[in-house]
Amino acid sequence: NERAEKVAAPTNGYYLGSYNFSGGATDTGYGNANMYLGNIASYSEGGRVIGDWWFTGVEAFVQDNWRVSKRLTLDLGVRFYHLGPRANTNNNSVMWLASAYNPAKAARLYRNACSIATPATTQCPTANQIAVDPLTGTTTYPALVGTFVPGSGDYFDGNQVLGKSSQLPITGFTQSALTPAFRAGLAWDVFGNGKTAIRTGFGQTYQRSESDIIYTFDGAPPVTYSGTVYYTNIASIPSLASSAGVSPISTSAIVGKQPYEVTMSTSFDVQQSVGFGTVVEAAYVGSFRRHIRQLQQMNAVPMYSNYDPANANPWSPTNPKRNWSQDFYRQLAGLSAVTMNTFSGSYNYDALQVSVRRGMSHGLSYGLAFTQSKIMSCNSTISAYFPDKFRDCGPSYSGAPTVLTFNYVYQVPGLGKKLNLKPLGWITDNWTISGVTQIYGRSFISLPGAPTFTGTTNVNAAPDFTGSGEGARAVALRNPGVYGSNVTFNMGDWTQTKTFDWTALIDPMPCSWTPMPTPQAGIGKSMSCFGNAGYGSLLSMPINTNNWDMTFIKNFPLKSEKRVVQFRAEMYNVFNHTQFTGYNTSPTLNFPNWQNGVIQQTNTSLGRPTAARNPRQMVMTLR
Repeated sequence: NERAEKVAAPTNGYYLGSYNFSGGATDTGYGNANMYLGNIASYSEGGRVIGDWWFTGVEAFVQDNWRVSKRLTLDLGVRFYHLGPRANTNNNSVMWLASAYNPAKAARLYRNACSIATPATTQCPTANQIAVDPLTGTTTYPALVGTFVPGSGDYFDGNQVLGKSSQLPITGFTQSALTPAFRAGLAWDVFGNGKTAIRTGFGQTYQRSESDIIYTFDGAPPVTYSGTVYYTNIASIPSLASSAGVSPISTSAIVGKQPYEVTMSTSFDVQQSVGFGTVVEAAYVGSFRRHIRQLQQMNAVPMYSNYDPANANPWSPTNPKRNWSQDFYRQLAGLSAVTMNTFSGSYNYDALQVSVRRGMSHGLSYGLAFTQSKIMSCNSTISAYFPDKFRDCGPSYSGAPTVLTFNYVYQVPGLGKKLNLKPLGWITDNWTISGVTQIYGRSFISLPGAPTFTGTTNVNAAPDFTGSGEGARAVALRNPGVYGSNVTFNMGDWTQTKTFDWTALIDPMPCSWTPMPTPQAGIGKSMSCFGNAGYGSLLSMPINTNNWDMTFIKNFPLKSEKRVVQFRAEMYNVFNHTQFTGYNTSPTLNFPNWQNGVIQQTNTSLGRPTAARNPRQMVMTLR
């Protein structure tokens, strides 16, 4: 039975206040003079609260070991979990509730406007840039663009204070009061001679979601929020609190009944004694996590809406003009990003594991382990436009899927003792050599994203590929990994590096509101501008690790043989292999050439190593 408390002090904005004395209608041209006069360009202030989080956990188990026969043993058990959600007893945590959101109460935002007729192909001059209330036409400082029009509605529409709201419990969400987890294991001596054994097992483990999820709701608006006032005097700040500029909030929630995160582990193992004190073992090992937290965007902008001419920003210098803030045309008016926490993610680990072990005999022991694994996982954020399994799940490797490791301890025979030559024994006797060697196969990393561009300008900016709330990925024409003799690296000329085939990954053609004369200018509303590159570790790179860590020990027994002087030399990466750990995988294209259909890759470091493992390190001691 566990009862735990966590005290947290989240901050929303700079709660001590932040001044900007540069610029504004009363600017003297000298920041220190503005400060002494109290003339400010802007002042912003946030808030801070203390959260007092408590949670209770109760677990109980029943377990039995049953020896069915001399050759067969079973382990059976069940564990019961009651993991209550965390509750902030200070009642200052906030979650968003869809049923509490009222679009009729959504506050309006000041939008970009121009005090003169907006030029068709150039931006509104800076001197003529203003902010406008789209309903009344009231204008104000351009700095207030994207903030709420005072008194126009509820700034925090749908946000509920936990512990005070009648629509949500103090924990925000609920979970099962009691959940069982089953475990079973079997050990079978197949032939009854103690040389061949089969072991298998399965177990479930439930756990409370990570704590950082829930603490982020501490002090969220309306409990604390950040406001900004512009172009005034310090003495006037308190009276301007109600008219301070407040931006749309990014809010989140975990509501309703939620499952516990669960890990299911299983294995099937065959063990065989082959003599000489050596045991060989082959096993399948699996681990499967379910109900992993993911974020679902509930307030994404409609697809292609950045291209909508109605969303063109008159301040934009590009031709055609780019969109203004996405907060102006999100589906839920008056709110910025709204993320819903769901426990819908998954993770699969499958592995073949083979090992060979030999206990110490005749001065030698060793062990060898080989692992071939596959990991499948999902992105922590679910796409707003695609089914999650389609675009956001794939293989995920932390390094290489193939690993070979062996360890050894060798007590060198005492030649001096055998020949009864003490001077020789001072050199040859009482040596022990031990070590661990790790050999990793090729590593897999994520595919590069859509290429970036050089040669862009304010007027001729890089394309917004998708015009949506989600960016583009590359278009994969073929496997970009290169193998064998195709991989070249010349230590004297790093420009000859060729570690992956970047030409197998091209950028998609951008979308547009209507089809343009050339595909580089936009192909209309098409899903193809999102690219087709998959999620996860798909690019095989020549990142191989061949590492030897060794220890050499020499004991010098003193005359009484009750004390020993020991020399010890530890060496890491003893052969000092240069082994790279990362490569530059970011193609960059010349934008003007790309617009004319010519592909010119301008990243001169593409494909080159960016990092390496540590060189040989040694430490020697005498004790």
